[in-house]
Amino acid sequence: MEGLPELRQSRGAGLDLAHPFSSSSAALQWDNRSLACLARGKEYQNRANPVAIPCPQCGRQYDITLFQFGRTIHCTCGRRVGLEKRLGPPDSVDQPRFIADAMLGRVARWLRTLGYDTDYDQEITDSELVRRAISEGRHILTRDRSLPEEWRIDGYLVLSAEDTLEQLSEVVSAFKLRPPSRLFDRCRMCNEMLEPVSREEVASAIPKRVLEREAEFRRCPGCERTYWEGSHTARMRAVLGRIF
Repeated sequence: MEGLPELRQSRGAGLDLAHPFSSSSAALQWDNRSLACLARGKEYQNRANPVAIPCPQCGRQYDITLFQFGRTIHCTCGRRVGLEKRLGPPDSVDQPRFIADAMLGRVARWLRTLGYDTDYDQEITDSELVRRAISEGRHILTRDRSLPEEWRIDGYLVLSAEDTLEQLSEVVSAFKLRPPSRLFDRCRMCNEMLEPVSREEVASAIPKRVLEREAEFRRCPGCERTYWEGSHTARMRAVLGRIF
């Protein structure tokens, strides 16, 4: 996957860098195609009408492809430059999909326990976080208060609480999440949907007492962890009962 382009000023044919575009310039009247290309991270090239984004303070112009995924940059004069329009939130769906930043691994695991598709990578950068969110139609969960300023996008939630369960409560409230009928439809560790398996298939991987006590088992096709109802599930339901 190609990364974001290097910072550069526009030098395309037909751009007069000595005379910055005004906000009413035709070059800033972006069509749906240009915004869609930026949202998907593709460079928008229109040789007949090259597009640059001016700094609102000093007028210095920057190539529009610098602003993929709603990225903003600091101009040499110190002013932040970016798209006038914010990139929209994910399409409305029955069950929202999330991506959590590097600080919210525990929240991501709780959301997976509840059955919500939640992407998480503890090494993820802000640029990759935003790229995945827009490309995959996910809501961003973050503790980074500067992210909404650095990336002109919608569809994010900045969590203010320090405690994991309080953070989860913020997500539940903001997205009006409902309690699931059962826990562990997804793997807590890798987000894959769990698949039912027989006792015989998991007999060598779990304690004998669990085999004798439990009737239903599920396994992750990705990491091959095995899940079953147990005392830990009852404790988790008690905790979730205070949130929902």
